[in-house]
Amino acid sequence: MVNNEVKKIPAGGNSTSIVASGFYWPTGLAMDALGDIYINDFLNTAIKEIPADGGPVTTLLSGVRVEGFVLDASKNMYFIEQGKTTIKKFQRAGGTPSL
Repeated sequence: MVNNEVKKIPAGGNSTSIVASGFYWPTGLAMDALGDIYINDFLNTAIKEIPADGGPVTTLLSGVRVEGFVLDASKNMYFIEQGKTTIKKFQRAGGTPSL
């Protein structure tokens, strides 16, 4: 968390490559079946997606401090906001996020 970068370490390799940067206290990570990576950018109050194909980083959810999250097989995200006691579902129907 010191340099706020996401790095890839290849299997059996000692070198790393920067996949994305600009995060402010990244605190969680998940990967879907396609290899897309999801990062909880805690102090930027956002969940961001890093596509497996190397495309641009996309902000999926912003304005909430997420304590933890998981993904289901349909890329729906379930999360808990900081200081809250309920689980919320973030749907990605048709590629458009909605709460």
